[in-house]
Amino acid sequence: MLKIIDRYLLRNFWMTFLIILLATYCILLITEIFSNVGEMMANNTTLGTAATYFWYAMPYKLLKVAPIAVMLAVLFSLGMLARNQELLAFLASGVSAYRIAAPLLVSGLAISMVMIGLNESVVHEFQQRAKRLDRIWIAGKKAGGQFSDVARKGEGARFFVVSEYDSTQDEMTTATIITLNPETFRFQRALFMPRAKWEGRDQETGRDRWMAYKPTERIFDAQGDLIAFHELASDDGSPYYELELEPGFNELLRADRKPDEMNAINLLRYIRNKERINEPVNHYWTDFWMRIFFPFACLVMIINGIPYAMRAQSGRTMLAGFGLGILCVMLYYVATAVMLAMAEEGLIWSWTASGLPLLLFTAAGLHQIKRCAFSH
Repeated sequence: MLKIIDRYLLRNFWMTFLIILLATYCILLITEIFSNVGEMMANNTTLGTAATYFWYAMPYKLLKVAPIAVMLAVLFSLGMLARNQELLAFLASGVSAYRIAAPLLVSGLAISMVMIGLNESVVHEFQQRAKRLDRIWIAGKKAGGQFSDVARKGEGARFFVVSEYDSTQDEMTTATIITLNPETFRFQRALFMPRAKWEGRDQETGRDRWMAYKPTERIFDAQGDLIAFHELASDDGSPYYELELEPGFNELLRADRKPDEMNAINLLRYIRNKERINEPVNHYWTDFWMRIFFPFACLVMIINGIPYAMRAQSGRTMLAGFGLGILCVMLYYVATAVMLAMAEEGLIWSWTASGLPLLLFTAAGLHQIKRCAFSH
């Protein structure tokens, strides 16, 4: 009997969830079309390019609203069963509220796992492609991967100024490495390179190898006056000179690479590279922990939605439960946004900002399920 009830509950939930997810996708697609139609027309974007852009842009946005879809699916599917007295029949036959909730909780966990898998496998790649299409064909900007006037801080008192950087080839053009005196902040050394290409990471030193074409070096005294100028050359007379720079420096040159364009592993590597040169990373840590915790919001919304749906004994109580469920998911988004803002300001730990709302809403939902079980 329990297997029959499980199948019945799961069929109702998944059918409702997929319908809501499809409706949400359509709403997001229409919104995205209207927000971009002006730029598309101005830049003569073809229909095929526009369709490709929407295909790549939608998954990230859809995953962001997945907890809302899950909450609505629970309220509709389980709420209708409660209103039709079917849940009451289950309870009267000896099936506990906890047992009724079990298949839905397993579904929530499955959705969370799928979200993590999609985030780490395809969604970040889709975001990169969507933003590239947006820059080139929709907004009419410079091709993705081509960055101009990039300035970055290196290790210690070293700074990089790069006129052009091509991330597709990992090549810098017209680049200058400036080293300042850490005490006086006057020029100590300046290395100019017409061109330099990343050759990979040295396995022994762990530093990145760059081949610079005809680099020139200027040396300054303690007062910042030029005292020496010479061209660096390889022992074999080649115009290319090998330099060892900060590990992951080519990643730091990707000026417009955002957290949503990287999976968790690449984002963590990106954060470590920034920490190595003492750049602020609070924003990136909050994004990293959100990548870990946010998918479980779907499971948490099911935990909170079950008691609201089970109390829907009439049209009025169903409407009240529906309203409370929507309010719950909205409060979760607000609480998470507030705590993320606090984490970026350094007021709380980054993992706390992402994990604490989940813990609080999980505790509240389990308490409501317990009350609901005893009331029946």
